[in-house]
Amino acid sequence: MNFHINIQASPPNRLAFETKVSNLMQHSLANYNLLFPPRLSARRIYENLKNNRPKTRVRMTTRRHLLRYFVSMHAQTILITDGSVISRVTDMLMEMATRQEILQYHVLANQVNSIIRRNR
Repeated sequence: MNFHINIQASPPNRLAFETKVSNLMQHSLANYNLLFPPRLSARRIYENLKNNRPKTRVRMTTRRHLLRYFVSMHAQTILITDGSVISRVTDMLMEMATRQEILQYHVLANQVNSIIRRNR
């Protein structure tokens, strides 16, 4: 048996992945002011995280996790559910964000984490 694999050829779903990333990125940039600064309070984010995981405990979060949470909410509006697409767009937005915007997410993550610590 010959199991020769052509490593030069891109996988068939690679184009679909890149298309989804492009669509979600365009949607995120068009709604940039909804992502930066974050629009929900720390308490509201904690409640949403708690309601999404009724049987498990809410874990500590980071600024990237919070941005990913907001990107995933926007992705749902355009019917994108692929976690790798959402993660890629999150990373791209994090690279584009200014220091001030990153700091806002950092402060929000600290506020959410303090609520999580109090409710353990």
